[in-house]
Amino acid sequence: MSRWWEGALRRWGDALRLHPEVVQVQDDEALPRVGEWWREQGNWCLRLDQQHYALFHAEVEPESVRQALSWTLQLSRQASHRSWKDVVLNWFQEYLTAVGMAHEAGERAVMTGIGDLSALAAMPQGYFVWIHPIRQELPTVESERAVEEVVRAIAGKGWLGWVPPSPSIPSYTLLVYYSVDGAEESVHGLETEPNMDVSPEYAEALRVKEHVSSLLTQLEADAFYTARAAVGCKVTAPAEAVAGMQTALAAWRVQSMASHPGRVCLWAETPVEQLLLQLSSESRRTFRQMVGLRSRGRDIQLTPELRETLEGIVAANLNVSEAARLLYLHRNTLLHRIERIREQTGYDVRNFKDAMVLWLLQGVQGAERPE
Repeated sequence: MSRWWEGALRRWGDALRLHPEVVQVQDDEALPRVGEWWREQGNWCLRLDQQHYALFHAEVEPESVRQALSWTLQLSRQASHRSWKDVVLNWFQEYLTAVGMAHEAGERAVMTGIGDLSALAAMPQGYFVWIHPIRQELPTVESERAVEEVVRAIAGKGWLGWVPPSPSIPSYTLLVYYSVDGAEESVHGLETEPNMDVSPEYAEALRVKEHVSSLLTQLEADAFYTARAAVGCKVTAPAEAVAGMQTALAAWRVQSMASHPGRVCLWAETPVEQLLLQLSSESRRTFRQMVGLRSRGRDIQLTPELRETLEGIVAANLNVSEAARLLYLHRNTLLHRIERIREQTGYDVRNFKDAMVLWLLQGVQGAERPE
């Protein structure tokens, strides 16, 4: 049994110049509850846990001292018996602060991990979903309650916790653990087309994304809470909790890129963007210089209209007619935009390699100028 009370008892003993004797007992002995005091043969005794109590051979007065020691022990007990929910929420808050400080210092935040994973033993399989509001505002008690009711109704047996503002995010956000076991019936009951070309794991992640998208729609309709969400990788064991939260943050970083569309960002769908985010500032600078050589050494900066054109061409697999349909443009209008891109950059986006170079450039630039 863990002796979580040792530190508090030793410090109080040193402060009061009292050094109690720790007595071991049997579990079935009729003693007061943990943290309660009683008298035994003229000595004060304090219940520590199910198998130990402290025997003081000197007076412990006044009563306020005994109450303070009991209160300290209760706090120590709570800290040592934190649930997995408390552990992950505390870690998430600390890491967000570290990310903000590292960003201000121009450094990369260091992932230290959770450490002791014993509190995570009861953690079910699922996904971390980070929900952050589009409008930066402090939620009221009523709005928090409304959001929580919607999330609990849709996420089944999942868990949620509010994350206070940090140097990285200046508004309250919501960390949700989407339990696949708790929401299994609703997740697998979604009316989605079966896809035999992907693994069952990837198909499940896509269903979770669709479920989260429905959750955001419901939050906006019922709680007037307009938000976006980032979904991490699946957590199948306590040791994977760190990766689950880290990938949720990584998905949020991709979603913060200026060119990223959509209200739900699924980590599993963003391998290229994740790769670009790992590049050093020197690597990005070199890449921009290389791409700019064809445009006479100029730094290429496409207008929002031309960036949209490039995204449409890539989404249509370089098929001009399909891209025109996706962008709701006349084919001749699209061809005119393509020519403008070629004149400004020297790259013809109807060519696969040229289109990929410009598309990767937008990703690099997006990683440097988050929303």
